[in-house]
Amino acid sequence: MPLCKAALVCLIFAGSGCWHYRPNRDTATRTVVIEHPVRSGWKLTDDAVPVESSASYHRFRLAVEARKTATLLVKKYRPVSSRYEITNVTDDHIKFFLSQKMINPEVERGLRKIHRAEK
Repeated sequence: MPLCKAALVCLIFAGSGCWHYRPNRDTATRTVVIEHPVRSGWKLTDDAVPVESSASYHRFRLAVEARKTATLLVKKYRPVSSRYEITNVTDDHIKFFLSQKMINPEVERGLRKIHRAEK
């Protein structure tokens, strides 16, 4: 018989970054527009602010000094969640949560207490 009807929801943010390199072989500074593809379910981080976005691309302006190469790092993330029924959590789950730093010691103690009571 389950002790309670509850779940442990783990929300993790998967991140990704993409470097764009733009050389300028000209003798004057140039501004280029970099089109970075939009990926479904992914969001740009706060430090990646495009000048405009469409359904397919985020557009960034980048000033490139004469005879130099400029770089732009576009960082994005997406939430990934997993749901575990508290009554179904095993010792292996608890070890996994700890190894991934998904729970703190207080939550570990609570889960172990529930796990022992179910045996």
